[in-house]
Amino acid sequence: WHCGTAAIPPRWSRFENVPRVAASGLSVEEFAARFEAPGQPVILTGLASGWPAAAKWTEAALRDRFGERCGFHVGGHTMSLPAFFDYCASNADEQPLYLFDKRFAETSAGGGGAEPGLAADYAVPAYFS
Repeated sequence: WHCGTAAIPPRWSRFENVPRVAASGLSVEEFAARFEAPGQPVILTGLASGWPAAAKWTEAALRDRFGERCGFHVGGHTMSLPAFFDYCASNADEQPLYLFDKRFAETSAGGGGAEPGLAADYAVPAYFS
């Protein structure tokens, strides 16, 4: 419980020690040489700005789009998206459940063919292909 509710002193978060680099000015080769090969953390900015997901993935829109019809892997459980959102809104767990479903793009398609799923709304950046 304490980890989930403890206040973090503001001075702990005042440091910017991970570089931020605009993806628009960084080639895949430069990314590999500067960050991937040496294992240097980096925050790539602007990657998602052109994705439909940036505008479409609001809680209300996702609740409307998927409702109860498909389940996602959430911390060893299967939950509908509305159930997961409800859990998040009322959660104070020390170790909360996270939605880490590596097949969410397929799961969200529902298998029916009519819904393209979430995969249609984003693209894996070339740096990670």
